[in-house]
Amino acid sequence: MDNPDKRKSSNPFREVYKALRDERFFQIVGLFTGMLLLASLGMFLAEHRSVTGGQGFLDSIWWALVTVTTVGYGDIVPKTIIGRLIGVSVMISGLVLVSLMTATIASVFVSRKIKEGKGLEDVRDRGHIVICGWNENGINVIRGLQRQLAPRVPVIVLVNELPREEVDAILYHFPELEFRYVRGNFTKEEILARANITRARAAVILADHTGPHPPEKADERTIFGAMAVKSLAPKVKTCAELRNAENKEHLRRANVDEIVVSGEHNALILASAAAATGLSTLMKRLLDVEEPNKLWRARLPERFVGRSVGELAQHFQDKHSAILMAVVTETQAMRLEDILSSDATAIDDFIKRKFEESGKDYFTSSKSRVSIQINPPRDYLLTKNDAALVLGREKPGEGSIIEKSFDLVAGTGRTEGK
Repeated sequence: MDNPDKRKSSNPFREVYKALRDERFFQIVGLFTGMLLLASLGMFLAEHRSVTGGQGFLDSIWWALVTVTTVGYGDIVPKTIIGRLIGVSVMISGLVLVSLMTATIASVFVSRKIKEGKGLEDVRDRGHIVICGWNENGINVIRGLQRQLAPRVPVIVLVNELPREEVDAILYHFPELEFRYVRGNFTKEEILARANITRARAAVILADHTGPHPPEKADERTIFGAMAVKSLAPKVKTCAELRNAENKEHLRRANVDEIVVSGEHNALILASAAAATGLSTLMKRLLDVEEPNKLWRARLPERFVGRSVGELAQHFQDKHSAILMAVVTETQAMRLEDILSSDATAIDDFIKRKFEESGKDYFTSSKSRVSIQINPPRDYLLTKNDAALVLGREKPGEGSIIEKSFDLVAGTGRTEGK
C-alpha cells in the first residue's frame, strides 16, 4: 500500500505535468517549435533579398507566429513563390499542431474534472471537514455544520460509496456550500489519504449502512474507520456515531474525541413528555438545528481567572443576554517530563530506564482530559483551564469572547466526551 503521507506531499502541478507528459504534450510542443524555426529560417532565406526589401530573422519568426496562430496582421507578406509555399505549409501544419496542443490540454483538465465527479480525485484543501459514511441523519449533520460554523463554513468532504446520483441529490440541498467527494470505503487508509485527512479540521464518522453494508455491521465499520482516522491523523478531532452503546469502549481505546449513540435519549424524552408538560419540547428544541438559541463555547477572559462562577454568569447575562449552563475543564495528560527534575540527574536516568524496561508506554497519549460541571456552584473559582458553555440566541459579533461550539453531529443522539 502506498505511503499516504508521501502521496499527500505530491505537488498538484507535478501531477498536471505528468498527465501532460503521458499525453505526449511536450513532444507536440517540440514539433511545433521545430516547425516554427524551420519555417522562419526558410522565410528568411527566401525573402530577405527580394525586391520588396530585406527582412531579418526576427521578422521571419514574427511572421511564422502570426501565421500559425491565424492572426494575420499582414505587416509581413511573402512575395516569392518559395515564400508563399512555405506560408501554405505553415498554415496547414500549424493548424494541426495547435489543435493537438489545445486538445491535449483540454483533455487533461476534463479528465481531472471527470475523476473529481466520480470521487476519484485527491482532495487538496486544508482545514476541511470529512464526513465518512452516510445514513438518514447525514443531511441534518451538514445542516447543523452550516448553522454552527456560519458564515465561514469550511469545505466539506464526503467519503462514502453512494451512487453518484445520490451524492448529487445531497449536494442539491446545499448549493451555497463547497463540497468535495471521495468515493470509497472509509475504513481503508488509502481512501482517507485521498480525502487529505491529515490536513482536515475534523472528521465525522456516521453509522454507515449504505450500499452492500448491512445495518448490523454499522458499528463495526465505525470502529474500523475511527481507528484508520486516528492512525493517519491522531490530532484531528474525530466524532463517531454508534448504534449500540455497548461498543463505546472500542472507540475510547481508539482515542475518539466525541462518541454519539443514536437514539440513546429517546426513552428519556418520551418519559419527560409523559411526566412533565413542556420538558420534552425543551429538549427537542435544544437539539433542533433550526432553533435560534444555541449552545456556545466561550473562552474564559483572563480577568475572570481566580474569580467566581457567579461573576462570570452575571457578565454573560449583562453583555450577551446568554445563560451560563456549564463549566468545561480541560487538562493535558501527564508527561514523563512532568515528574522529572529540570536538571538531568542519575535518578532521572534511573526513572526513565525503569519505564522503558516495563515495556508499557504510560505517557504516549497527549490527549486532554475533559470534565464538565453542569450548573456549577456560584462560588466555584475559575482556573485558566476552564471554559464556559452558554445558551444564547444570536452569534456574538467579531471580537467577542464567545465562540460557537463545534457540535458536529446533530439529531437525537447523545454526545459523550472522553
